[in-house]
Amino acid sequence: MGDPLRKLLAATVVAVALPVAAGNATPAATTTVSCAQVWGSFNVQLVGDRDWGWNLGGLGNAGVPKERAVIVVWSLGGRLPGGLNVYGWTTAKLSRPSPKCSIVKTQLKEPSLSGLGPVTRVKDGWAFGRKFGCLETGRLLITLTEGGGKARVVVRLQKSGRVMAVGELANGGGWIRGSKTCEAKEK
Repeated sequence: MGDPLRKLLAATVVAVALPVAAGNATPAATTTVSCAQVWGSFNVQLVGDRDWGWNLGGLGNAGVPKERAVIVVWSLGGRLPGGLNVYGWTTAKLSRPSPKCSIVKTQLKEPSLSGLGPVTRVKDGWAFGRKFGCLETGRLLITLTEGGGKARVVVRLQKSGRVMAVGELANGGGWIRGSKTCEAKEK
């Protein structure tokens, strides 16, 4: 094949591939909600299956699918089975903040990871996870970013902006890092 023909073929491939790649790209949608705590503490938890973990049986009533890795922000003091109060939850493809939380329109900075502990990973369906029990009071800011088959969760204290947990889920599982000031337990 001659050199001009190669250049023409390469230009044609690029011209066809770019719009296809751009058409498949899904922009990330970000929602931040502010939630008033109903208990004197809260938990941020990653589990491989909603039916595994202390007191999480009520998550089925909140719409969390079975055998999918999920990050849930919760406390006691609610009306779900076991007294569970869910501020919000997310899987790789579906997120739901509590209707009791209000949407916040402010743009938040990228979270600082400096006060967070090590990464814990799970896969869909695993009977394993990590729970961070945090004794801080006040309103919570929960930022959910979804797009491209992934979801990212950032939990902050609204008053100080301090990051309490960061996690990400994709098809097959996810990871989480929690604040070193929270009690970390294998759950």
